[in-house]
Amino acid sequence: MSSIHDLDLKETEGSVIHPVIPLSSEKVNEHEIYLLENGEDCLIYIGSTADPDTMRKLFGISSVDEIPSQQYDNPLSKKLNEVINEIRSQRCNYLRLKLCRKGDPSGGRSMMLKGG
Repeated sequence: MSSIHDLDLKETEGSVIHPVIPLSSEKVNEHEIYLLENGEDCLIYIGSTADPDTMRKLFGISSVDEIPSQQYDNPLSKKLNEVINEIRSQRCNYLRLKLCRKGDPSGGRSMMLKGG
């Protein structure tokens, strides 16, 4: 799991992928947005009180109730696309991407991102 709500704030050395955060409920903050992947699926977890401005830049929404099914054309969204494509390039399978929020029984909504 890695944070993506702060892509513009953190500089990484030699990689677009941010450092891994241990996957545990203690590490998940409802104000933040995370990327989780298991080699087959890539989930973006949007906290219930995530910053509306960050959600707008990443996904074109201001609330988790408006989760989209497409990528938006702005610098922060493009940076997220770079992170996901870097992870995809390191895997044997093409990762499916889903957005999810707390309490989503379906496991999220599929989202199409441009391939690398």
